[in-house]
Amino acid sequence: MLRLFCTVFFLHLSLNEAFANKLTLSEALSLVERTDPDLSVSSSKVTESEAAVKGARSAHWPTVSARAAQSLHGGSYGIFLTQSIYSGGETSAKVAVAKKTRELSIIEQQETKRAARIKVINAFYETLFALHRLNLSSDLANQLQKILKDSESAWINRAISRSEYLEIQLNAQRIQERRGEDELALRSGIRVLRDLLKLHTLEPQDLEGTLSVNKLNKLDTREVLQKVKQNSTLVIKAQTLVEKMNSEEDQVLSADLPRLSVVSSYQVDRDFTLIRDTSNTGNFTAYLLLTVPLFSGFSRYHTKDVFTQRRTQVELQKNKAEMTQEQEVTAFLEKLASIEKILATVKERGAINQDMTQEVDKLYKAKMISSQSWFNSKMLSMELQLKQFQLIKDYLVTRGMLEQVMEPLAMNFG
Repeated sequence: MLRLFCTVFFLHLSLNEAFANKLTLSEALSLVERTDPDLSVSSSKVTESEAAVKGARSAHWPTVSARAAQSLHGGSYGIFLTQSIYSGGETSAKVAVAKKTRELSIIEQQETKRAARIKVINAFYETLFALHRLNLSSDLANQLQKILKDSESAWINRAISRSEYLEIQLNAQRIQERRGEDELALRSGIRVLRDLLKLHTLEPQDLEGTLSVNKLNKLDTREVLQKVKQNSTLVIKAQTLVEKMNSEEDQVLSADLPRLSVVSSYQVDRDFTLIRDTSNTGNFTAYLLLTVPLFSGFSRYHTKDVFTQRRTQVELQKNKAEMTQEQEVTAFLEKLASIEKILATVKERGAINQDMTQEVDKLYKAKMISSQSWFNSKMLSMELQLKQFQLIKDYLVTRGMLEQVMEPLAMNFG
């Protein structure tokens, strides 16, 4: 009980102190691999399949059994050792089926791992985007509060009209509502990320990261498609299923083949009546046992057709998986290219808008434009920044998902 308590306590410390300074995306991806329950279940299935392989291999070892027969007139007792020499390929087929089952469980484990990491990538960047939105709306809200305070005294002193004052007040309320919406979005993002990582506490200030891309690296379409095809769990799973079916077919058809084994025994026979009791000395024997099946029904005659149809179905699934994967990757690459073009345009507009905003600030301080014109300029500037952050977030998420699909699979089948 003490050991269990210590384990849970130190696990709690490790999860909450793993990012004692800041939680980066890399640390979040590493953390989800240790805390995701689906990944724990898939790991358990891998362990189970490894035990099944060992169990199938145990058929190569000899078996030892004891037999006893008793009647009123005597009895027979013995120990028998049986070693299979040839089983028609059944044992090898069972081992092959168990190995392929283990491979499938490892592939499913990798699929679960990728899915968990992609969820974290989405949640991490969505949370950063919500944080940037809140920072922008909060900054504008603070500026408006200062202007609202100054305009109140200006209205009292008749320096501005009542309508202009009410307009400033209305704009301040609008941006406050927007900041409230951004706060809710940030809380939602934090909650999703915290639940994914199984953390007790997580605050916005715990995150380390920014929505920025220093350089947009071009991706070679042919190279990406080749890497994805090599590491596609859908394609590898379909191929493994075909190989497993081949082994299952060999296992079923082996029932029609002869068996050969060596049997060794040490047996004692006893013969007794009401008058006397005689015991024979033990006898050691060894012989070859050949078993030839003659007729086992007609079901196996149709087995080959059954497995042929199953393989055809899996091959079709494999081709569909390859096509689907290629379409998805092509869509990813097209989306990245589209984002790059739009982002370049938005950055140019942002640079122009920044100069314009500075000029508007000067004009407003000189009281050459109205507060509504100043507010409209600020809102336009904020929308452009949000558009840029949105594009960068979409780019980073899409690029992260693509990198996960291209990442080599850690599958050591043994």
